[in-house]
Amino acid sequence: MQQDALTNIENESNYFDFDNAFSARELPIIKKLQDNAKNESTNPALLDKDISDWLSQQDHHTKTQVHDMINDLVRHVMDLKTVQA
Repeated sequence: MQQDALTNIENESNYFDFDNAFSARELPIIKKLQDNAKNESTNPALLDKDISDWLSQQDHHTKTQVHDMINDLVRHVMDLKTVQA
């Protein structure tokens, strides 16, 4: 049984031509995704550095609470803007 599996692997590996393979980085979609990732990393941070530093040192429970509070605050601002519009 193991010999059959090894034979199948050898046969399948002969199917692919790895000698003439190209890098995935050469695919246009990969280049586009990498460019998008670079652009996202250059966006300004949503939190100031001191807040981000403090938050990174907190436990999971505190981070979750702060996350929920920020979302609630932003939703409140969204509601205020919707009423004004």
